[in-house]
Formats: sequence, structure tokens, C-alpha cells
Amino acid sequence: MISVRQHFEEQAAQCAAIGSPFTARVLTIVLDRLDRDRSVGRAILDWPGDPRPDALSLRVAGGLHGLVLSGDSPILAAAYPGGARFGDDGYLREAIDHALGENGARLEEALASPPQTNEVARSGVLAGGFLTVLAVTGRPLSLLEIGASGGLNLLWDHYRYDLGGVAWGRAEAKLHLKPTWQGPPPGLGPAPVEPAPVIARAGCDHSPIDLHSAAGRRRLRSYIWADQVDRLGRIDAAMDVAAQSDLVIDKADAVDWLARKLAQRPDDAATVLFHSVVWQYLTGASKAALSKIIGQAGQEASAEAPFAWLRMEADARAEAAELRLALWPGGDDRLLARACYHGRWVDWCGDERG
Repeated sequence: MISVRQHFEEQAAQCAAIGSPFTARVLTIVLDRLDRDRSVGRAILDWPGDPRPDALSLRVAGGLHGLVLSGDSPILAAAYPGGARFGDDGYLREAIDHALGENGARLEEALASPPQTNEVARSGVLAGGFLTVLAVTGRPLSLLEIGASGGLNLLWDHYRYDLGGVAWGRAEAKLHLKPTWQGPPPGLGPAPVEPAPVIARAGCDHSPIDLHSAAGRRRLRSYIWADQVDRLGRIDAAMDVAAQSDLVIDKADAVDWLARKLAQRPDDAATVLFHSVVWQYLTGASKAALSKIIGQAGQEASAEAPFAWLRMEADARAEAAELRLALWPGGDDRLLARACYHGRWVDWCGDERG
């Protein structure tokens, strides 16, 4: 387990590397201003868990951004993108120090929950997996997502895509996703069905976000890095789609919820369990229980009712995400792609086993 200091330094470097120098600077300043004289400082510096898988630094970044979005810290807001003092590093240091002192209780509340980025650009990666399931099985899809947050990626078929030069999706969609693509396009076939035949969709989360509420939308926005305007625009468009839908994310433990949902899965569709950047937050016991449930569902799959497990999670080196697909009957497991965590680029493999 790495130290809190090492974790903040590591995350700041990653933020800078993937296009958020402002968040990198915020985390560097927070680390410099933390002390045990303040309650929030003790809560961060004496973090009881492993800061890396707990995404401690991103909880802090989300808490600070939340203060800006809520209007509860005008001093901090002035230092953020769009503020009158943005770009003034000395003022940013003072503003963060002020927030740690005056808004410490609010920041401690933000530490209680892992970040729910619900990055909708991940749909540009996941879509390749869903389309592969459609191409291989020829069956309509019944979708189940664990760690669904606000459900933005459950609504993946409501968006428009350009995947490796192939356009797909709803022509009237407000959100268009076009990741930088290497390799062949996914298994679209010569005449892919648009929109995808999704007959059911459901998701669960320990702390689901209600995107029909202003507070819920603000919370989800807070986890987007403040200097990444494109990401903020994408999530606003996706939240509009979610707010107009009747999708409700269940507040539930993933293990119990999945067992219950798979017991009720349709016998004339491909059931697809999927998740993105969720596995790292689960306990070892939960991972083992979920793996057992997934294996059992695979054994019960048939040609008429196939079962797929699609996951976009960190690769072994945590430098990018892997998109993997296991499909039953048969249980064939393949690496479909490597991709940016934020869906900016996709390196499509398509058919690598093991």
C-alpha cells in the first residue's frame, strides 16, 4: 500500500498526462497545505484504507469542485476555470487553503464516497463490445450494469458514434462520440441495426445519482475535472438524455442485486452484464461472489439466451483500461480493446484470446 503523499503525487502526474494540468496543480497544492491541525487534514493524511484503489485524491478533487459548482465557496470559484482569478497560482493556493479551513466539514463529507465519474465517453469504448455481442449472437440485448452511478452508459444506444470511420447510432442524438481509433472498426457488419435492439436495461449502485435533480447533476459534474470543458459538455448532454428517460438506478449491493436480476433474465435475449472502472472499488469477497454468480450464469446460457460479461477496467499496469468480453455458451474470453480511461482513444484488438 502506497502512502497518501505518493498517491497524490502519482495522481497529479496522471491528471497532467491525460489533459488536466489544473487538477494536477490542485492536488499538488492540497498535498502541500494539508496538516493535522485541521480535521479534514487528519481525515486525508490518516486515511485508513489504501488511497490508490480508494481514489482518495479524486474524492478530494471532487469535493473542491463541488464547492465551486454549488456556489458555497466564491473564493475558490474565482480561482477555477471561468473565475476572475483563474491562472493566478498564488491566489489558487490561498483559495484552497481557505476551503480546507472554512469548508472542511463539506470536504470530509465528500471523502465518504468514491468518485462517480460516470464518464460517458466510455460508451465509445463499450459500444464496440455491445455491437460485438449483437454480431456474434444475433439476439436483442438485456443490459445489467453494476456501479452504474447515474446510468449514463446504460443509455449508450441513445448516442451517435464514429467508430473507426464507421458511423452508427441515432442520427438525431444530441451526443456524438468519436474516439481516436486504431485498428479495424468493431463487429458492425455491412448493415448494422440502428438503434440497437435493447429490450431491457437496469443498473445498481451503492449510492446512485438522481439525474432528475439539480443536486444530482451537480454532484456528477463535480467529478469531472474543471479544466476539461469537452468532458463537461459531454456529460451535460448525456444527463439531459438521462433526465428525459424513465431509467432509475437501484440502490443495492452488487452481489445481491446481480443474483436476483440474473434469476429473472429473459430466455430470448442476450443478457449483458457490464461495468466500467468499478472492479477496483470492490472488496475481495465481493469480487469472488460476483465471479461465482457470473460463472453460474454462464453455465446456464444457451444459444437462444446467451450471457455476456463486458468489462472496461484497469489493465495490469493501470496505465490504461482493457475492454474484455466473455461470452457463453462456451465462455470464450477475449481482449477487445485497450482504451483511455476517459474514452479519448481506442486501440481495437477485436479477437485476442486469453
